[in-house]
Order: sequence, then structure tokens, then C-alpha cells
Amino acid sequence: MEKLGINLQLLVTQIVNFGIMVGILTFLLYKPILKVLDERKKKIEDGLKFTEEAKKEKERLDELKRRILKEAKEEGQRIVKESIIEAKKRNEEILLEGKRNLGLEKKKMLSELRAEEQKMLDLVAKKASQLAVLITERILGETLDGKQQEKLIEESLKKINLS
Repeated sequence: MEKLGINLQLLVTQIVNFGIMVGILTFLLYKPILKVLDERKKKIEDGLKFTEEAKKEKERLDELKRRILKEAKEEGQRIVKESIIEAKKRNEEILLEGKRNLGLEKKKMLSELRAEEQKMLDLVAKKASQLAVLITERILGETLDGKQQEKLIEESLKKINLS
């Protein structure tokens, strides 16, 4: 090989040196770089996976939000309808109560008016009887005693009540 200009010992030394250098570079640089690249690749994959999961979670939450809003809207409408029905019912109850109270007041007032009317009639009858006694006394020219006066008043009242 020397004829070709190759020194075998130098070639072997260079091959050994190259092997040692490849071993050192592999151990010190290549493996750590591969490890860093693998870790970075894994982080990127994890990030993509997390992003995909986050996207799915966001879609799920959006759907949940839409469903909750729809249910809340329906519940609100139901509550409003129930409130309107309850208000109408309460309004009718108040009106009926008012009519009942009005009827009771009317009956009470009529009863009071009748009582007052009866008092007035009794008073008028009494005054008419007293007037009749006075007229009778003047016509007869004599004064009636208490018994005669009461008898005359009772007879006058009976006549007035019967008519």
C-alpha cells in the first residue's frame, strides 16, 4: 500500500482516531441532540394533543353553554307565564273579594237604613200621637192624665202601624 502513497499505520491511526472522535461526538453531541430533539418533538406532540383536547373541551363547553342558556330562557318564559296566570288569578280573587265586601257593606248599610227608617217612623208616630193628644185636649178642653194619655198614644200607634 505504500506504493499507492498510503501509510498503513497512519491510516489505522486515523481510522482509530476517527472512530474515537465519532464515539466521543456521538456520546457528547449526537445523543444529547437527539434526546433534545426527541423531547422537543414530544413537547410539540403533547402541545398539539393538548390543543386538540382544549378545542374539543371548548366545543363541549360551548354546547353546554348553549343548552344552559336555552334551558334558562325556557325556564324564564315558563316563570313569566306562571306569573301572568297567577296575577290574573289573584286579580280575579281580589275582584271577587271586593264584590263580596261591597255586597256585605250594601247589606249592612241597608240594614242600618232600615233601622234608621224604623226609628224615624217610631219617632214620627210618637210625635203624631203627642200631637193627637194635644189636639184632643184642646178639642175636649181638658187635660188627660198619664194613663189616658198612654192609652190614647198606644191606640194611635196601633192605627198608624196597621195602615
